[in-house]
Amino acid sequence: MRIRYSMTLLAGIAIGAFALQGLHAQGAKQKAYSISEVEILDASAQAAYLPAARKAVEAAHGHPLRTTRGRVVQLDGAPAPKNVALVEWDSAEDAIAFYKSKAWTDLAPQRDKANKLIRRYLVETEKYAAVRAPRNCPPPRTAGGQSILTVARLVLTFTVCPAKGSR
Repeated sequence: MRIRYSMTLLAGIAIGAFALQGLHAQGAKQKAYSISEVEILDASAQAAYLPAARKAVEAAHGHPLRTTRGRVVQLDGAPAPKNVALVEWDSAEDAIAFYKSKAWTDLAPQRDKANKLIRRYLVETEKYAAVRAPRNCPPPRTAGGQSILTVARLVLTFTVCPAKGSR
């Protein structure tokens, strides 16, 4: 009887934690990436411009992926651009606000001397289901002396992936 109550209590805790994680994920903003296709006009001007641009991006909570001098390889379709600058943003709104900001417009003279913008666009990541079963849902195999965490994982596996829970 005590084991039954303990399992019920642990199942309730596990399901509550899982639901709370799902609610937290629903409120999270989606990441976004700005992609700038550029042609370098003056390498020395580019070398002077990049540190200032990266500093401005980081101050706006962007994360430059340092791809401007990286290799771009065409795989399919139209020819690949010569240079690509990628920046990861916490949200599309953060990226849009930055590209409209005074900090970005103040860099325009340096930027125009250093490179020619072919095009710039923003890609937002897809929303995903907050509650997802792990791939193949294998239940943990345990033998006696199970910890609370192990029991919670076991309960979640059986509730999230009932087809595999019959093993």
